[in-house]
Order: sequence, then structure tokens, then C-alpha cells
Amino acid sequence: MVNNCTPITMAPPPGLASDVQKLPVERPSFTSDLGKQTYRFGAFVAKDVERDGTSGGSAGIGGFSASKTSKGFRYTLEAPGSTPRKVECQIDASSKGMAGLSRTTRTMTCEMTAEGAAAWQLAVGAPDKDGAVGKLVAGETTLAEVAVVNESEAGGKLFDPTGYRFFAAAKDLGAIDVNNAGLVYMKNGLSLDTSVQVAAAAVALLVYADTAD
Repeated sequence: MVNNCTPITMAPPPGLASDVQKLPVERPSFTSDLGKQTYRFGAFVAKDVERDGTSGGSAGIGGFSASKTSKGFRYTLEAPGSTPRKVECQIDASSKGMAGLSRTTRTMTCEMTAEGAAAWQLAVGAPDKDGAVGKLVAGETTLAEVAVVNESEAGGKLFDPTGYRFFAAAKDLGAIDVNNAGLVYMKNGLSLDTSVQVAAAAVALLVYADTAD
């Protein structure tokens, strides 16, 4: 059982237990200006993080209700030696059921573009039986897979995600602890392109975790 007085942190995936950079995130506080924000970790800067309002609605009859909502956000990721990459994401949420017994499903899709480079697409949804929640792709090519992490460093498995891991060909590339200020794990020896891919997906998932249903 996790001690309620202990801040929750993600248990690092076994493949990221060593030979890894741990990059603390400078993350906007919930009381800061909700206009354009900045996230920083290591040499990476996600600037002009901007959120849209929520659109959609709900309907109900008797004790049954259903709702669908959408909200978007965007940012520009900068890294030394790499062309800035503009990221545009949409979060869709749907909920239906009886009062007190409703089920909510959230998905996120992102388009990541850079001048003179191939576009990347990130899609995240509900986890499958192995914990996989999505992929980062360039056209038909999978750049990285994304899996949810529910384990806490203090011990125990939590219902809500403690973070997400990124991997390719069964090898861990990095991870993002979405708790507290946030912590990015980046495997040593990654190419510039791969490190930017991990960073871009990490920021998207940080904002996804920050965005209430």
C-alpha cells in the first residue's frame, strides 16, 4: 500500500533502471497564467503551450446519461540541432452510464510537423491487456510504441497512470513520470531524431495528464 503522505512517483521501467538521463521538468503550476506556457527539461523546451476550451455536450434520460467532449492544445518543441516541431493535439472524451456507474473513455491524437521533415502522428487511447496505449508513427513507419505505467516507486500498482514508457523493438527509449513536477527518462545513446521524438511525446502526455476530463 502506498503511504498517502508520500508523494507519488513512477517506478522506472526495468529497461530504464540504468544508463539513462533523468531530466526534471520545469512545469507550469496550476495557478499560473493559463495562456501560453512553457515546459522545460534538459535541452528541450516546449514553448507556447496553449489550451483550447472544451466543446461538446451531454444528454440524459431517466438515470442514464451520455456526454462527448473535445478540447485541443498546441505547442512548439525546440531542441539544439533540430528544426522546431509544431505539435497540435486533440483530446476526446466520452462518458455514458447510470448515475454513479458511468464509464469515461479518453483518447488523444497529435500531429507533429517540422519544416523540411516528415510529419509524426501520436495516438493514445485505452490500454490493452499488455498496457500498450498507442504509437508514434511517421506515415506507415512506427517510431515508438507507448505503454502505460501504473506502478509507484513506493510500491503497489495504482489505478491511474503514474507515467508512460516509450519503446521500439522491445527496447526502452524513455519514459515520462507525470506526477508532481514531472520527470523525463531518456536512454543514453539515442539519436537526435529519436530523442526529439521521445521529448515531443513526453510533453504531449504531460499536458494530457494535466488536462481534466
